[in-house]
Amino acid sequence: MKKTAIISLIFLSLLITGNIKADNKLEFFINSGINLPNSSEELAKHWDPGFLIGGGIGYKAFNDFFIFSDFNYSQFSFNGKPLSYVTIPEVRILDVIGEESKVFDFSVGLKFQRLQFNSFIYPYLLTSVGYIEYKTGRVCELSEDFINSPGLISCSTHYGYTQNDYFGKIGIGFNTKLRDDIFLFSEGDFIFPFKGNLSLILKLGIRFF
Repeated sequence: MKKTAIISLIFLSLLITGNIKADNKLEFFINSGINLPNSSEELAKHWDPGFLIGGGIGYKAFNDFFIFSDFNYSQFSFNGKPLSYVTIPEVRILDVIGEESKVFDFSVGLKFQRLQFNSFIYPYLLTSVGYIEYKTGRVCELSEDFINSPGLISCSTHYGYTQNDYFGKIGIGFNTKLRDDIFLFSEGDFIFPFKGNLSLILKLGIRFF
């Protein structure tokens, strides 16, 4: 699915570029940020907030509306907390080792930008739908039965699966003009997976027109 998303993004870029006039309607953007899963999700319980990188393209289709396509890749570090799966009194947890978890998302949507606070700050709203893929890292809980098998260390493995879903997104952001063709932007997006729970993404990036 990642290959399909990247190919679609390239195709959309070529399609827009092939039809664009010399009026600076096309925009490219790159961003970094933080991915904050819902507190009830496994990602939030056992992994730290994710570092995010992403980008995309947009086209000013109407006076105040942009059609855009974007992607984001998030990586989460395991926080080392016990999973609390072992409840036998004679078994003690020695260590918990976990892999990184990863999230990839791709979406297509609309951005509305009409108001402006002053000559260089422009707020906007956006909405989109897309595809999201979760790759949860494997976690090994090292334990020892110090009564029945002292000295024997065992590893109980958890997670380590991949899940796919579709999602809706709404967001708000602010473009800050640096030059006529370069803008700094900050953005907050709420992600609504069809089968999961709400998450929040905070971004900071640059737009090129």
